[in-house]
Order: sequence, then structure tokens, then C-alpha cells
Amino acid sequence: MVLAQQVLFLLVSIFAIGLFARKMSSLRRTIFLGKKEPINDRKSARWKQVVLLALGQKKLFKKPIPAIFHFFVYAGFILRQ
Repeated sequence: MVLAQQVLFLLVSIFAIGLFARKMSSLRRTIFLGKKEPINDRKSARWKQVVLLALGQKKLFKKPIPAIFHFFVYAGFILRQ
């Protein structure tokens, strides 16, 4: 009985690892479809954009009601850490 359980576990593990590898391969191919974007020397402008989009959630605040609720959830996560 123990041998059957171990074999079943091994088969399920191999299957799961195969699915994971296939998904990662697909994701990798998708990522490498992108083209390199020329980076300009305006580091301050790029950092400002990162702060506004990532930390400030700039795009979300175009809709006021969802933005207020999102702000409270986002602030809760920040304050909780």
C-alpha cells in the first residue's frame, strides 16, 4: 500500500512539474516577444513616473469612487507592514 502511494505521489509530482514547466516556457516566450525600448537619460522623469504609477496608483484615481475604496485598502496594507 505504501509503495502504491509513493508511486502515485511521484506520478502526480512529475505531472505537476511538467505543467509548471510548460506554463513557464509559454510565459518566457511571451515576455521575449517584447521589443527593447530606448531609455533616455531623464532619470528623474522616469522615477517620477514610477512613483506616480506604482506607489501613487495614478491611473486608478481617474474614477473617484473606486479610487477612494482602493486607497483605503492600499493604505491599510502599507500601514499594516
